[in-house]
Amino acid sequence: MGFGLAGSAHAGETARLTADVSSLDFGQIEPAGAALIPPARVNILISSDAAFQVAIGTSPDALASGRLPPARLAWRVPGDRFRDLTPMVPTPIAFGAPAAGSSRIAFDLEPRVGWDTPPGRYVSRLQFFVNGVVAADSVKVTFSVPARVDLVVGGQPFDSPSINPAQPDSYTYLRRSAVITSNVAWKLSAWIEGRPRKSGSATTLTSSEFRIASPPGPPVSLSPGVRAVVARGEPTANGPRSVALEVWIDVKGSEAAGKYRARLHFSADPDSAERVP
Repeated sequence: MGFGLAGSAHAGETARLTADVSSLDFGQIEPAGAALIPPARVNILISSDAAFQVAIGTSPDALASGRLPPARLAWRVPGDRFRDLTPMVPTPIAFGAPAAGSSRIAFDLEPRVGWDTPPGRYVSRLQFFVNGVVAADSVKVTFSVPARVDLVVGGQPFDSPSINPAQPDSYTYLRRSAVITSNVAWKLSAWIEGRPRKSGSATTLTSSEFRIASPPGPPVSLSPGVRAVVARGEPTANGPRSVALEVWIDVKGSEAAGKYRARLHFSADPDSAERVP
């Protein structure tokens, strides 16, 4: 890659700038794992017969599809803290005096990815400016973000109080709280693993119905191994969302008295259901 020519704000002054890379690909970055991605070092050489200012700025890549969102990037001088780059706004990173040789300037780049980053492939063009004029050299920066839904639910085993078939209409409640973090629309599903079994025996509940709800949503029936959608939500860009859950048994009179145990499972996945405004 040859030196890119940059014009000057003053007639007769010239500056030459070259970067040691033409592209940076950070690969796939998890919304919760951006801090684990090492920054990329960029080195540039500049020669100028006048005092100079070097600035960097980002813009959408002119060679990429217009549907691709621009990458969010931050920069730092080695050893300093990272600062966000504002798209389309040049940020000064170095100043220098005229010299017979070339000056070396090093800086680091890192992508800005979090739970507020929608899934997709991101592309930007990092441009260099010398005394306010765009240099020929630039760096194409790319990375991708997958769709991700994280779920935390405490206390999944369901130990019921002693069931009394003489009170067939009684309800036994189990309350749980699910915490969801997601960069996409999500759905929360639940199911039970087999029929609830009586402690210390092979007796199972047969006709009693398990139901689950996320108030104020309507209850849905739980069947062994069949996933029932309990709640839906939008991306949690502003922080994790807590979802209240209530589970109960509609006890039938034909059941044997005793205490039963069931294992209740949950899953959270991207929701592909059509959304109605």
